[in-house]
Amino acid sequence: MQNPRATNDDLTAKARIRNAALDLYAQYGEDRVSLRAIAAEAGVTLGLVQHHFKTKAGLRRAVDELVADYFWQAVAEADDQGGPRRRQPLGGRRSSACWPKTPRCSTTSAVRRSN
Repeated sequence: MQNPRATNDDLTAKARIRNAALDLYAQYGEDRVSLRAIAAEAGVTLGLVQHHFKTKAGLRRAVDELVADYFWQAVAEADDQGGPRRRQPLGGRRSSACWPKTPRCSTTSAVRRSN
């Protein structure tokens, strides 16, 4: 699988912000990270974070979508490599105890609970 993260020099400001948020959420937990800390980690201003994502919830949704995209990309690549196939529950629909689109549940918290 290709490294889904390019170097920071290759990324747009929006992608750097999203990646910084993912790193900080993983390290400290979503509730303990401020937009200001994310901006500092990404090397941008707080205003730029707010311009791209509006709120902390908007940024969290973007991070959740990124993690879900990485996951489904890895699943697709495993299928392409002829890995063992498991029967999909619920008639082939994706299912999990905590799907990222669920309002009260973020992907980062679901990943944290599984470890």
